[in-house]
Amino acid sequence: MAERLSKLGVTQEAIKACDEHSNPFEDDIPSFIKGISRRIWREQPELYGYIKLSAQHYSGIADLLAYGLGVSLTYDILPKSHTQRPLTTSEISAMHHTLVEHASREEQEDKQKAVIELSWFIDKLEEDSSIFIDWLQDSLEQIESMEGKKSFILGAIHVAMPFYMREEAKEMEHVLFKDDEVKE
Repeated sequence: MAERLSKLGVTQEAIKACDEHSNPFEDDIPSFIKGISRRIWREQPELYGYIKLSAQHYSGIADLLAYGLGVSLTYDILPKSHTQRPLTTSEISAMHHTLVEHASREEQEDKQKAVIELSWFIDKLEEDSSIFIDWLQDSLEQIESMEGKKSFILGAIHVAMPFYMREEAKEMEHVLFKDDEVKE
């Protein structure tokens, strides 16, 4: 029996192809981000809108370049089977509501700041998509500042989560309908 592909569908081949694709932009990261952003805009308009709003309004993004790099590299390693089927408003909304559910407030210098707890999702990815987690850890080692690391992770999660959740929902639906078919 063939081994089940992870919900994200990220493979070592995709990571290698992304590395080869991004290498020419090593000294011009904004151009790489811009190119991938155009793809996201064409292929995933709902995701593009969400990412754009997050970059403009979310105070947890301290390093926009690192956030954009997290978004771009993650999108670049996802399989076409995910990216060629546009996410819906409902799927983006489900992701956002899930993130809000895992947010807490912290007092910092007499101001409240929303902090999104991502460890629960990282744990899910570790269990299901270890290749992606290994890639994420390797990528983080190349970023020096803590603000850059946090921004990169948030960008990666903003892209990975809705695709992961969509695949998780499909898997749950399959299990539920399979159970219904057996009962009939």
